[in-house]
Amino acid sequence: MATSNTTQSEAIKYFGQKQKYWSKDPIECNGNQVYQRNDLFDPNLMTTWIVQGKTIKRTNLERMASTTWSWWKSN
Repeated sequence: MATSNTTQSEAIKYFGQKQKYWSKDPIECNGNQVYQRNDLFDPNLMTTWIVQGKTIKRTNLERMASTTWSWWKSN
């Protein structure tokens, strides 16, 4: 089944051809071997969310560090 050049170019535009890979060697974390990719999360990206009707705006790093959003600290 042939596809048109327009369809292929649109697919490349949205999905890209640049492949990204996980780290070659696993990292030990709490007895588990995990792989990481540093490009999946931007700690400096400003995000907004609503808590009890109030809009809060912080960086991802500030959000994780706050006591109300620190679910990951228990690990």
